[in-house]
Amino acid sequence: MKNCNMKQIQSFCAILFSMLLLVGIAVCIICDLAISGGFTWSLYPVSASILAWFVCFPVIKWGTRGIGVGLAALSVLIVPFLWVLDSLILSEKLLMPIGIRMSAIALAFLWIVWLLFKVFRGRKPVAGGIALLLMIPVDFLVNLSLTKLIGEPLVNQWDVLGGAIVIVTAAILFAMDHAEHKRCDAQKAV
Repeated sequence: MKNCNMKQIQSFCAILFSMLLLVGIAVCIICDLAISGGFTWSLYPVSASILAWFVCFPVIKWGTRGIGVGLAALSVLIVPFLWVLDSLILSEKLLMPIGIRMSAIALAFLWIVWLLFKVFRGRKPVAGGIALLLMIPVDFLVNLSLTKLIGEPLVNQWDVLGGAIVIVTAAILFAMDHAEHKRCDAQKAV
């Protein structure tokens, strides 16, 4: 009974999410046509809404089972989405070179995190701690790419502070997992 109710709630939320995105798309298109007489700025929110639907709908509809589908949709659709944005922007064409590199790094990280939570299903603090520690090399890869593309500094004080916060938070998660396993072992011994 409880599982049936959850599926009904998820289906309702997925339909509501879809309808709200459609209304948002329609409002943007109508306003753009009324103001500019054509499709200009509305292509930004319309393309973002379409991407959001493909990524979020599976998660809303199927819960954690839909995360892989949402990630697959994001992996397939991010380059076309960036291409649409790049073609709409009339200034320097940096969006595609920067966007594709950043997307590749971010997608690799997201897939690894998803796999970590699959592998460590019963030990979520460990998966979270490892995922947090992986953010440090991801940050370095992002900075390295941006250094080569637009001359950003490789490391700054915010990277160091962020890395320190990540390490402390990961250590707390590992400690929580260790304490939980000690408690479980103590209960089994009794």
